Amino acid sequence: MLVLIGTLFGTISQVFLKISSTSINPLHAVFWRSISGFIIFFIIIRMKYNTEKIDIKVITKNGNLKWFILRGLICTLAAFALFTAIAGADISEIGSLANLNPIFTALIAYLILKEELSIKIILTIVLGILGVFLIRNPFVIGFSDAHYLVLIAAFLIGFDFVLIKKLSLLKFHYILIIFVMLITGFFFTLPIVISEFSSYNTYYFILIFLAGTFDLITQIFYTNAAKYLTSGSISIISLLSVFEFMLWGVLIFDETVTLFNISGGLLIIISSGGIIYLRNKMAKSKQKVVD
Repeated sequence: MLVLIGTLFGTISQVFLKISSTSINPLHAVFWRSISGFIIFFIIIRMKYNTEKIDIKVITKNGNLKWFILRGLICTLAAFALFTAIAGADISEIGSLANLNPIFTALIAYLILKEELSIKIILTIVLGILGVFLIRNPFVIGFSDAHYLVLIAAFLIGFDFVLIKKLSLLKFHYILIIFVMLITGFFFTLPIVISEFSSYNTYYFILIFLAGTFDLITQIFYTNAAKYLTSGSISIISLLSVFEFMLWGVLIFDETVTLFNISGGLLIIISSGGIIYLRNKMAKSKQKVVD
């Protein structure tokens, strides 16, 4: 249930972002995500945690700082690419393509972590690529800048997953992991917001603020869901966002969702879900051998 709620918040945040992008630079959502994050985490820490449980000093120990900053930079760039893509093309198409990150994760893990790339995983990757062609064939219809940007975002998200595993960042408190990301996003977008603040009006400000806030809430829901589900299960359930994006596209933005779009979305779900399942299965098998 936590993952489903988190996924709903995530897709709604992109709806707010797309509407507000007609007046406000979508990158501003990264800034307001940071501001709302600072407020939410301050409240969480005050209500739930003794500050001694969150060892802030761990960030600067054993060279951890550069890795925290690198991850914050990657997440910020991924948000830049995704938010700009959402503003520049059909939300139904971008939402589907954004879920290709498990494919990039598998390929990057093979190159960096030397993880196995089985025939089954390769075949599921091919399914995902076929899904992309069904949604928008780059050789027939052509890709816009927004479509290239969402693929870059999916690549960066995949790289982030590999980085987390390589550096074992998950052993640190989730508030520290997300907080460094928020600080990075804040400083990168602060000059942009200051220079373009005159474009704000009350309506669009509320939308862009909600877009950033809802995006953060999604991450918090996913993090809490990790107490009860494996990361693979969370990732598979979150793939339902493909159809949520299509629904919002039809209901709110009068987009046309064709049978090709739906078929492509299904193939991406099968591909990404299959890769997650197969990689988790291989990881469990290796763990049994070690034990």
